[in-house]
Amino acid sequence: MLTTSICWPRQVTLNTLRNLISEVVRVDVTQFGRQHTQFLSNPFTELRYGLTCLFTNPIHRKRYEFFIGPLVYHENPATWDEALKTVAELAQKLLPVE
Repeated sequence: MLTTSICWPRQVTLNTLRNLISEVVRVDVTQFGRQHTQFLSNPFTELRYGLTCLFTNPIHRKRYEFFIGPLVYHENPATWDEALKTVAELAQKLLPVE
């Protein structure tokens, strides 16, 4: 269950978001795939690998806390753990199973 909500101007289904993600990844593969062969050959597996890296490499928490976190203009910005949990939940629901 998602711990945060996303505001949309109209009702958006998970299928609509999956299609959007697939289209964005298709464009990224076309534009940037040659720069990263693993992404070119299997983009969704590579995205899942990147998510694993967020959980296992502490540099990402530090970057979030010192750079991204302060950029969020909200009374109660999401902590690293909250943000990572939300990203992981969205990835589980939205990335296609390969």
